[in-house]
Amino acid sequence: MDNSLPPRNAGRRWFPPVIFDIICERVASGQDLLAICSDPSMPSRTTFYAEVTENPLISAKYAAAVRTAVERRAAKTTV
Repeated sequence: MDNSLPPRNAGRRWFPPVIFDIICERVASGQDLLAICSDPSMPSRTTFYAEVTENPLISAKYAAAVRTAVERRAAKTTV
């Protein structure tokens, strides 16, 4: 008997905007995208990056989150 489960989010390409908001908040706070996307309630990195590539609004929001994370890290290292 095969008890294997299908891949998480298999075939799922769309997630509600609130999920992307949560991901961006977590990235901005310094969390790693790999860790965030390892959470079963989050889209895979492949799905996330596909959406970032295809959607300019999400791309801009993600870029801002990454910028915020970098600025926070830089501020910590210069203190």
